[in-house]
Amino acid sequence: MFRACWQRLVGRPSLLCVQQKRSLYDGKLHISAEVCSALKNGQPVVALESTIISHGMPYPQNLRTAQMVEQIIRENHCVPATIAIIEGKIHVGLQEKQLEQLAHPSFKCIKTARRDLPYIMAKKLNGGTTVSATMLLAQKAGIPIFVTGGIGGVHRGAESTMDISSDLTELGRTPVTVVSAGVKSILDIGRTLEYLETQGVCVASFGPTTDFPAFFTPKSGFHAPMNVKNPLEAAQLIDAHCKLALESGVLIGVPLPEEFGFLGEKIETAIKKAVTEAEDHGIHGKDITPFILRRVAELTEGASLESSILYLCKLQQSSRETTHAVSCVKPKEKAIVIGGTILDFYIRLENEYKLVTDGQMIPGTCSQSYGGVGFNIANCLGKLGLPNLFISAVGQDPIGTQFLKSFNQVDLSGVLQIPGQLTALYCGFLQPHGHLIFGVGNAAIFESITVQQIYSMENYFKNAPLVCIDANLTSEVILAVCELCQKHEVPVWFEPTENVKASIPFQSSAGSMFTYISPNELEFQEIHKIVTGAKTESLLKTDLNQKENVDAVLKMYAMMCRDLISLVPVIIVTLGKLGVLIAHCDKTATHLPVKGSRVSKRPEDMVAKYFPVYGLENVHSVSGSGDCFAAGLLAGILHGHPLEVCVKLGLLTANLSLLSTDTVPDTIKPICCTPLHISQSYKAPPPRIIEI
Repeated sequence: MFRACWQRLVGRPSLLCVQQKRSLYDGKLHISAEVCSALKNGQPVVALESTIISHGMPYPQNLRTAQMVEQIIRENHCVPATIAIIEGKIHVGLQEKQLEQLAHPSFKCIKTARRDLPYIMAKKLNGGTTVSATMLLAQKAGIPIFVTGGIGGVHRGAESTMDISSDLTELGRTPVTVVSAGVKSILDIGRTLEYLETQGVCVASFGPTTDFPAFFTPKSGFHAPMNVKNPLEAAQLIDAHCKLALESGVLIGVPLPEEFGFLGEKIETAIKKAVTEAEDHGIHGKDITPFILRRVAELTEGASLESSILYLCKLQQSSRETTHAVSCVKPKEKAIVIGGTILDFYIRLENEYKLVTDGQMIPGTCSQSYGGVGFNIANCLGKLGLPNLFISAVGQDPIGTQFLKSFNQVDLSGVLQIPGQLTALYCGFLQPHGHLIFGVGNAAIFESITVQQIYSMENYFKNAPLVCIDANLTSEVILAVCELCQKHEVPVWFEPTENVKASIPFQSSAGSMFTYISPNELEFQEIHKIVTGAKTESLLKTDLNQKENVDAVLKMYAMMCRDLISLVPVIIVTLGKLGVLIAHCDKTATHLPVKGSRVSKRPEDMVAKYFPVYGLENVHSVSGSGDCFAAGLLAGILHGHPLEVCVKLGLLTANLSLLSTDTVPDTIKPICCTPLHISQSYKAPPPRIIEI
């Protein structure tokens, strides 16, 4: 989930000078090393405003609260990013000394909304960022979740004063999720909710009811139009919002727990008195909220401060649960898939038939679709909500031209259209139950993909989270891809296309540069034979319907994996109707390696896990199911799912392919990647370790 939430900073237009398109790293924006590292590695980051420190609470409660909130976030494996302006420079993530400086009464600091940013920065002043400024700067830094106490709103009497907080318009134009204690009860909450509706903001309450909170109290007397009952539902809401790419935010109101509701009546009485005092003193605009909060704290003898601190703690709990519920953040850059684009024709026989060459017509059905191992994987990743760059070659013919116009979920800018050559074609013959008898094809065009083309796209490779290649490429191109990925520490997934081609990379140094290989049984046997020189044991050809034979074969495959693990750290052997065997070199690992991971290739550290599958009825075609499995597994890895969830996602997408006449069916959707959907949609026996 959270697709496109973590946005890359480098190269984005500058906040201060869009016309010149300077980078935000031009000295005006400073992201702390802790936040930088978290964003780079996909660790959850939570943005925090600084006005509550500079203007919302008296010293030293403001400092203690800020320190406590940041500590709570870190203890729960998230990274806090308090945002403030110090001497005209934006800081995302404050050091301890900066927090102390910001909280101290002697530190001159201006309450800073969106409109104030240019002035504060130009004059090199200090600013405590409000909700509107914090939202904007969090979005610029690629942080999708922001937590605050209470947002601003429509002030009472706004029909004559037009006093409406810029927080509301910011929510209408900045795609950040704001988790808050609702709207401060000193405001006109009903009109605030109406104004948010006008701005197109998705507003939801968090918990069992639609009651919308009023900062100090759990219930405001108004109801949110939407409701999310738990962190998972909140995550699903945020994910759907991101997928729509709306240019507006989400507001989730989290009420103070009922056990602290006794503070509400006392605080509400103080608020009414403070509002009257503000009117008597002619206080209005951005000065009214700090005045009322200060007076309420005095009138309640600190009870409102206690309530505020409780709110912030509750909000941190909710926001970190929501962040973890959406799993790891998707990669900031596109994965790359390099391989074949083929127009597939499939002829499915109506009856079981032994082919003879007597010239008679055989009853059956014909279908066609674009395929090829590489494109099937790229297409499936796109349908799962993971845009990727596809590199391939097609002819300058009607088939190739139509292909380039037909798909919008995959970036086809890396596909060459070669003059004078024909797009690759394949014709497969299927038995009635969908199993392939044999196929005929021509894939000579893929020799047109050159080493020069690969190196010309180095900028894409160095930012890619993972590169997947298939065996349609020449050995020279495979080696070039591996060398480029090794240079930039990018994992490489090798997907064999047939047993004849599977072993080609292992006849060069490319075979030792793969992070993943995903062969079927015949391809795996061929790779093992080339690397070790040993012939496959006859045991592998025995009847697999008997359990003792299955266990023996699995043990043999695990031993063969151990022979190869010093070359490739993750070996995924697809076993058809039996399931999948995965071997890797970290017995304690719960996740498969991604970019930046350290991987072991020590045979003594290897663990082999067998994932059985359940049988399917009404299989339409086996074509493409292996490619969909690979794409599903890849998607799980890129989402940061645990190993078992990744495998289930791969098997789920494979099943959807098996049940369809389409190689990569439209039933494969982004929702398939959510852990809840995976657990509900794919039931299978638990995996087991194969002892060797």
